[in-house]
Amino acid sequence: MCNSVSRAVGETLHSTTGHLLSPGEDSLTKGDEVLRHIAAWTSELQDALELLEASAFSPELRYSTEDMMERAGKQGFEGLLLEDASGPAAIMLVYRLESGEGLYLDTLAVRDRGRGTGTRLLSFLIHRCRSAGITEIRLDTEVGPPPATADKAAGQDLPVYYKRFGFEEVPLGSGATALDSRETAPASQNAAPPDAAAPPDAAGLISGNLAMRLRLR
Repeated sequence: MCNSVSRAVGETLHSTTGHLLSPGEDSLTKGDEVLRHIAAWTSELQDALELLEASAFSPELRYSTEDMMERAGKQGFEGLLLEDASGPAAIMLVYRLESGEGLYLDTLAVRDRGRGTGTRLLSFLIHRCRSAGITEIRLDTEVGPPPATADKAAGQDLPVYYKRFGFEEVPLGSGATALDSRETAPASQNAAPPDAAAPPDAAGLISGNLAMRLRLR
């Protein structure tokens, strides 16, 4: 993927009128970072996602093009791609729950752990949701920390990370598990900042995943 730091901050791939995550005065960029709003899925974005997933997720949790096209068709699908001089630095993807009052955080993936990038994106999302009157944010995350890789130490425990923002665990079988789209979501899942999250598959949650939610009112 070509480096795009020469683009203007807040550049969008499509019209962002009425979108929750449209960059504005509360933009969260630093230094040479560029923030791009995502309103539809493209091959360029798939390339960026695959680069970030390679840094953040084990292979079984990564999304195919088909997975992403299915998500891009969901109500309220949108996201943010953060880039810097080294290329894609983070991506966040969301869509509305079928109730229309809640939001599902499908993916939050960052290239470099421990720099606060995931925290900036998640804080931005929570602020925008509160301002828009959204009642809750839901997600599914792996239990425990993101695993260590050849060039990265293991990240912090993911449920503990999300609890810092006020997320709570959703007991399985409570009737309030994370997703209205449980029946249609594909088997691939994403969860990993300390920086990321994603939905359950058609047969239920992947072993070791945890449903969480943040009540906003």
